[in-house]
Amino acid sequence: MLDNKPLSTHQGLERASGVSRSSIQRILQCKQNVTLHLIEKLAPTFGIRPSYFLLESAEIELLNLFKDLLAEEKSKFLRQLADSVLEAKNSGSNVE
Repeated sequence: MLDNKPLSTHQGLERASGVSRSSIQRILQCKQNVTLHLIEKLAPTFGIRPSYFLLESAEIELLNLFKDLLAEEKSKFLRQLADSVLEAKNSGSNVE
């Protein structure tokens, strides 16, 4: 993930994200909790959305698989998902 030269150092990451080098060091050493504010500053630096950090690993894996599908396959999948949700809703099932 840090193969981008400007992001390969704490100083480069600080410059790109606006997060202080000391905060970056404390986060990497597990001495500081990562807040939503920090996630919002760091995520775009790596070209990802902040919500990526809030997902479970299985959800991330699913999103990565979905990303690689062709547009036609994505549309088909979303139609099937919508149909399943509507069917469950109409049958009274609890859908999250």
